[in-house]
Amino acid sequence: MATKVGVNLSEIKPSKFKNRFELFKLMLQLFKYTNEKNHLMEKEMTKLFGFAKSFLQESSNSILNANKTKQRRHKRELATNNLSELFLLWYDLENRTGKNSVNCS
Repeated sequence: MATKVGVNLSEIKPSKFKNRFELFKLMLQLFKYTNEKNHLMEKEMTKLFGFAKSFLQESSNSILNANKTKQRRHKRELATNNLSELFLLWYDLENRTGKNSVNCS
């Protein structure tokens, strides 16, 4: 059946695909084979689409999480930079006046 396409459907797992292109290429091969033989193999197609859907959701979630992490990291860096600038301003003010002009209590 579908093994003539070079695919063993029982071994298809999203982690086996290196990228989306491979996955869609495999799906197109399977479509072409099933259309030529006029046999739809509904269970196999449903299984393949399920894996494709989970793979795409997984990769898009990874991208979204990476972007959120970058945004959080950027906010932390900004906060750290602002805190450093405030400390330097306070330190500079202390050195200019020569006395404790800022009461931290």
